[in-house]
Amino acid sequence: MDQPVLGLPSGLELRPWRLSDADVLVAASQDPGVRQWNRLLVETPEDARRRIERMHERWRAELSAIGPSRDRMARPWD
Repeated sequence: MDQPVLGLPSGLELRPWRLSDADVLVAASQDPGVRQWNRLLVETPEDARRRIERMHERWRAELSAIGPSRDRMARPWD
């Protein structure tokens, strides 16, 4: 089963990470606030793709779910 995309009243959507999000995940992992709360350390796009693949594997194994927000989201690393 695929992880769902959840629409929020604000117009944002919560969706699973995609391999094409690798550069965004690398940039986010450099933000001290993100690292403080998420223990996220992804230094290269290849690391990010491996992490995203693991996220999808964990979803399929019913172990976890995680994903970014999108649309109208302010991202300080952009």
